[in-house]
Amino acid sequence: MAKNKDPAVLFYTSDFLGGAALMNMKERGQYITLLCLQRERGHMTEGEVARAVGRLSEEVRGKFETDEDGKLFNRRMEEEIKKREAHSQRQRENVAKRWNKQKDDDGMSSGNTMVLPLGNGTSSSYIDNLSLEQETSSARTREAIATVMSAYLDKINANPSQQSLDELKGYVEQMGPECCQRAFDIALDEKKTSWSYIRAILRNKLAQGVRCLADWDAVEDKRKGDGEDDYWAK
Repeated sequence: MAKNKDPAVLFYTSDFLGGAALMNMKERGQYITLLCLQRERGHMTEGEVARAVGRLSEEVRGKFETDEDGKLFNRRMEEEIKKREAHSQRQRENVAKRWNKQKDDDGMSSGNTMVLPLGNGTSSSYIDNLSLEQETSSARTREAIATVMSAYLDKINANPSQQSLDELKGYVEQMGPECCQRAFDIALDEKKTSWSYIRAILRNKLAQGVRCLADWDAVEDKRKGDGEDDYWAK
């Protein structure tokens, strides 16, 4: 299964083109490949770099620094990774605050459930007036919804539509957070991180009677016993 990791980072095309202006196409390929590897795997040893892209030219080598362990990294990519991680953490904290507010005496969740947009140094807001209706369900349900919403913002889409969030909330209430998290992992593994794809997975399982992760496993065990294959049997 996919790791719980934000799959995105800001990539400034104008900066890349400017920085690669004196590189030939082979060198540009090496450069972008190493940037992607740093995002996915962190700092790289000389051996890892050689296996990934071969021998570096002086032009490409000059774009990378050496850390205290002798591993290579690009300073700008390092900064963007940290910015993205900090932004994602703020989003998780805001989602948790929204759904974990103490209830009033009448049982209603207190406070405004709106998350204000967060900037990250660019002109775009990752979340624009993301709001959900006030919850009257149990604290456990609110916590489950908060967990799934946070994972969706962090792993799938940092700027979702209100409709997708409303639909996702419904699936959490019907199937539980674990089923939704499994659908996220399948989408990440298949590199199809759209809400329509995730919704299709959840809708398919719901139609099969799945209401919790144990139901999902039971359905797949039965299918395997019947010798059937299921695209979403992961």
